[in-house]
Amino acid sequence: MQSEPSPSIDGTAALAAPLDRRPTRIVPLDTVPRRVLFFGKSMSRTKATAGLVEALKGEGLEVRWVNVAKQRRWLGRSLACRRVARVFDGFEPDLVFVFCRDLPRPLLERFAPRVPVVMWFEEPIDRIDEGYVEYMRHVHAVFMTNPAKIPWLFDQGIRHVAFTFEGFSPTWHHPVDGPRRQRRDLAFIGGPGRDGLRAHFLAAIARQHPLQIFGKGWDSWRRHYPVLDVRGPVGPRGYREICATTRIVLGINQINDDPLYFSNRTLLTLACRGFHLTHYIPKLERVFGDGEHLAWYHDVDDCLARIDRYLGADDERARIAHAGCELVRREHQFQQRIRTILGVLRPEYARAPLAVPDLIVRPRANGTERAAE
Repeated sequence: MQSEPSPSIDGTAALAAPLDRRPTRIVPLDTVPRRVLFFGKSMSRTKATAGLVEALKGEGLEVRWVNVAKQRRWLGRSLACRRVARVFDGFEPDLVFVFCRDLPRPLLERFAPRVPVVMWFEEPIDRIDEGYVEYMRHVHAVFMTNPAKIPWLFDQGIRHVAFTFEGFSPTWHHPVDGPRRQRRDLAFIGGPGRDGLRAHFLAAIARQHPLQIFGKGWDSWRRHYPVLDVRGPVGPRGYREICATTRIVLGINQINDDPLYFSNRTLLTLACRGFHLTHYIPKLERVFGDGEHLAWYHDVDDCLARIDRYLGADDERARIAHAGCELVRREHQFQQRIRTILGVLRPEYARAPLAVPDLIVRPRANGTERAAE
C-alpha cells in the first residue's frame, strides 16, 4: 500500500498549492521508479518528447518510448493497441509517463491499476473539457504547464495535479557555433494560432517592418494578409540558425491572459541565444526580467515601439540574449523538470528546492480564473 501524501513537497508540486491555498494530493510512490514506459509522439520540431525521454534516461532510468500514433498508422487501431499491450507486459515498467493524452484511454484504463501513470500536460487550451477530466481521473499524477486551470480541476475532484514550467533540451536547442551575419530584422517561428490570433497581430507588424515567418498552417491566412512573408517550418537546426541571424525573434503565446503560461518557444529562443520580444503574460516578471533576459510588449503599438527601440541597440540586444540563454540553461531544462517530478513522487529523491512564485488564482465573475495582484 502506498503511503499518505507528504504534508510538504518542495519544487513543482508546491507551485500548485498557492493557487487557491488548497494542497495538491500526489501520493508518494512506494519505491523510486527504475523502468519507465514513455508514450508520446515524435514532435520533430520542438523535441519536447525527446527531451523528456533524454532527461528520464539522464536520471539513470531505463526508458522505452512508444509512439502509439505511429503504431496506429502502420497497423490500424486494434492491432496497434494489442501490440502496445504486449510491449507493456514484456517491459514490465514500474512507471508509465504519458505526454498529454498520447496513450489511448482504453490502454490507460488497462495499465493504471497495475502501475502508476504520470501525465505531462502542456496543451494551450482555454478550458479543460470533461474528456480531459475523465482521463486524468485514471492517472496517478498530472503535471501541467498552465497553473490557471488547476483550481478548476480541483473543483472537479482532480487534486493529484501540480504546476510545472515548460522545458527544453540543450541537445537540440543551443547557440550556434561562431558568429553569424544578421540577415533579417524580425522573425516569428510558429503557426497562426487559434482563430488566426497570431496572423492578425503579425500582419500589423509586417505593414511597418519586414518580417519573416517560419511555420506551417499559414496558407489560408496568407490569402487574407498578403503582407505576410511565410517560409516553411523549421526543426532545431533551422531554429538555431534563425535565432543567430535575426535581430529580434517575436513571440506570441496561444493564451496571453493566464498567469505563468507561456509558449515553449520562449525557452527555445532563449536557449538558442536569440533576442526575444514576446507578449507579456501575468506574472512573467516572476520568471524573466524585462530588458534583462528578454523584452516584452502588451499590444501592437507597444510591440512596434519596442521594435524601433531595440533594432538600433545591437549591444543591448546581445547582452539581454546572453543573459536569457544563461538563465534558461541554468533553471529551465527538462532535466530539472524530471528531477522535480521524481522528487514529488519520491520526496527523498529531490536534489535541490526550486524557487516557488507567489501565485494566487482567484475566480472572475464569469467563472474563469485570473491571477490576484
